[in-house]
Amino acid sequence: MGPSAEAVAAGTNPHIIGDIKELLPLLASIYQRGRLVPFVGAGMSFPSLPLLDKFLVNLEQDAEAARKEHGWPSETAGNGPPEVRAQRAETIIRNLRGEPCFIAAVRGALLPGRQRAAVPEQTEALAELRWPLIVSTNYDDLLYGRLREKATNGLKPVLM
Repeated sequence: MGPSAEAVAAGTNPHIIGDIKELLPLLASIYQRGRLVPFVGAGMSFPSLPLLDKFLVNLEQDAEAARKEHGWPSETAGNGPPEVRAQRAETIIRNLRGEPCFIAAVRGALLPGRQRAAVPEQTEALAELRWPLIVSTNYDDLLYGRLREKATNGLKPVLM
């Protein structure tokens, strides 16, 4: 039987480590055994690349431009959950401009100025270590690229 709701709310749950100094030796031990797996998302690339909402706004602007180029009526962007907004923008760009333009639109939505993104501190720190596995829901490849650059000898990371 787990801890009571009162214990969790009061912060007295013995299964929750509240002080990072207590957690670090445990994490180091798990890492050394090869059993620690980071699970990362778009926050790993922020502030160098936009978070999901700004990325979607940028992609929707490109979709709106494609609609206008083809004489399609304007559509209100920003309506619906993120996955619906992304799919709508993707469908418009891919169908009106083609696959290569869609790939370019995604790059443009991530990097509006088309410049190379700086690698954020948290991404750099994670790439300093050798990981057997990293699980990511990220929509960019900053971490993957940095891991490839760091793997000068030995196994290169594999993207699946």
